[in-house]
Amino acid sequence: MVAAVLAHNHVVHGGDAFWIINSVANLVIVAGYLIVPFTVLRELPLTVSVKLAGALFFITCAITHASMAFNFQHRNLMVSNHIVQAMAVLWFVLGFYRLLRRANHVRDGDTWQRRPTRWEEPE
Repeated sequence: MVAAVLAHNHVVHGGDAFWIINSVANLVIVAGYLIVPFTVLRELPLTVSVKLAGALFFITCAITHASMAFNFQHRNLMVSNHIVQAMAVLWFVLGFYRLLRRANHVRDGDTWQRRPTRWEEPE
């Protein structure tokens, strides 16, 4: 069956062996992007808003790679997907950054002290 599928210049549904390898790689990337919201994001101490933004970002990344895997680059879908992706990545990164900045400060009486990073010497 594999020989029949790869017959005649290794063409499968309009693609050669490199197209097949690229499609399989994109499908693995899709799986990875879809796993992140249900594994990594669930375990991080993030706000619901930041988790939602991260999930939206990773799902839109998965949509992009699924469209590449199936050679479906419909213009309207991709433009819409990338607009949502652009907003989600900014929301996720800036929200995550804000949480990291907040976590990097500790309360000392009535004032907040900045914790030294692991690369800095403690004062």
